[in-house]
Amino acid sequence: MAEYVNYLRVFGAPGAARALFGAIQDDTAGLGSVDFNRITPMPVWMREEPLSAGTVRRQGGENCWLDWRQANWGTRWNTLKAQASAAAYDGGDTILFYTQDAGVPVLMQHASRLCPDAALLYA
Repeated sequence: MAEYVNYLRVFGAPGAARALFGAIQDDTAGLGSVDFNRITPMPVWMREEPLSAGTVRRQGGENCWLDWRQANWGTRWNTLKAQASAAAYDGGDTILFYTQDAGVPVLMQHASRLCPDAALLYA
């Protein structure tokens, strides 16, 4: 599986970056990390359980966490290396985070709604 390095930069009023980064941080890692559930939360009733062909057949693929994440986040897993992302954050207007399988440009568009007075640059 490929690992992607993602960069998110915020342009806006002083404090806009810190406000957005605080809103999307992984609470176990801290500022500079990203938790996709803070941007587009996975439904509470959709528990992360082992998927079998029977589970997918019974619930429907769209009702299983794997397909839901792919459709709503653009990747099957939440961010990787949250602690490393938080440790690398220097307090500025840019963070880096890691994903598996793909980048998450649509999810970053959703993140921009959390800070409407700022512009986001994602790469």
